[in-house]
Amino acid sequence: NVTTIVDRLFSPRQIFFHHLSNTLFIAEFGKDRIVRWDLTKNREGKSISDCRGCSGVAVSSNSEIYIVEQQRHRVLRCPFDADRVENCVNVTGVTD
Repeated sequence: NVTTIVDRLFSPRQIFFHHLSNTLFIAEFGKDRIVRWDLTKNREGKSISDCRGCSGVAVSSNSEIYIVEQQRHRVLRCPFDADRVENCVNVTGVTD
């Protein structure tokens, strides 16, 4: 039941559907993370944590995840299996 994730979301800002993996990505601003929802298994998958003010998410045709980190004023590129922003590369914007 997809409504189970809605009960746990806090201030979602954007969603992106990745058709190759049948996965819904949710930029969750309020909990500083990107949530993955596996629609094949109808359950939450691994999330990308420590994203400060996640306000956007997209997945490229080669399955790289792009995240907008609003509070750090940057865009990150992450491998598809990333679980923390430390595993991502700064594409543009402020660096730490």
